[in-house]
Amino acid sequence: MNRYTRLDAPGAVVHVVSRFVNREFRLKRPEERAEYLDRVASALLLSDWTPVAYVLMSSHVHWALIAGVRASASFIQPLHSGFARWLNRRQQRLGPLFAGRHSTIICDERHAVRLLAYLHNNPVRGGVVRDAADSTWSSHLDYVGERRPPSWLDVAAGMRLGGFEPSNAGRIAFAEFVGSRRTVPRTVEFSDDALPELRSRCRRVSGAPAEISSQRLVTGAVGRVEIVAGAGTRVRPRWPGNPAALVEAVASQLGIDPVRMSTRDRHRDVTEARRLAIVTWRDFLGRGQGEMSDALGISAPAASHLFRRASLDLRQTASRLGRELWDRAAQTS
Repeated sequence: MNRYTRLDAPGAVVHVVSRFVNREFRLKRPEERAEYLDRVASALLLSDWTPVAYVLMSSHVHWALIAGVRASASFIQPLHSGFARWLNRRQQRLGPLFAGRHSTIICDERHAVRLLAYLHNNPVRGGVVRDAADSTWSSHLDYVGERRPPSWLDVAAGMRLGGFEPSNAGRIAFAEFVGSRRTVPRTVEFSDDALPELRSRCRRVSGAPAEISSQRLVTGAVGRVEIVAGAGTRVRPRWPGNPAALVEAVASQLGIDPVRMSTRDRHRDVTEARRLAIVTWRDFLGRGQGEMSDALGISAPAASHLFRRASLDLRQTASRLGRELWDRAAQTS
């Protein structure tokens, strides 16, 4: 499966979720949560991300952060790698602690305060406490003035996101807002459960590495969220046909038997036909190279080699063929 580059837009509010392997309860004791938080300051030394809220559940960890220029891993990786080693030693366990890469969900700044409430109400939704203020393992007590915030937690920035003043009245208003949302169920916008499917649908529509956000170029809509691509990303629509249809079109264009394109035939005309199919498929139909390499019966490295060695004349042919196929698709839609 492709691993896409994360589109962490600098200045955006990002919800980061990290789950433990098999959703096991690995944070069991107060001292384990305390150790995790004690490591945050040093993990931030090489990162330009700003934490504004958190919650440490038994089976997973949530962060709300303001993105910096560097990747989100600049904070999460040093924090989690060191903590995983510490916790495994303490619990006499071996193997990974976290289940794969952390999830990132970019949040519209206009609704960021809902994300803070969502995080602070996690222990309520989990049935651990009745009110967000009853939990000591989220940042809620820091927001409502019941605890001195750690130096790395920017409570003021979080309050500003929600339009709350950094005063007693503002803290009371924030607590009331969080309390008013204690019965709100988990939502697609903030949960990572539906994220793989949503991202897959985003990328099928955009033809590019896309994220769920409203911070960048909007390319369409999936359910209740927006599809976006990073600044400078070339967003391409996805041609609705299948690889076999393109193979037939290329063979017709070049006057060869389409069956030869998916055999071990290494004649120059067949090699050029494969090259034309791959370039057209990738650059002018907005589709993934893997689909075409599978259809042609060649390896991914071989397909990449053919793609890289395409001449200008072949790319011009691919452009014309792509336009013809798009025109046909428009006529039949």
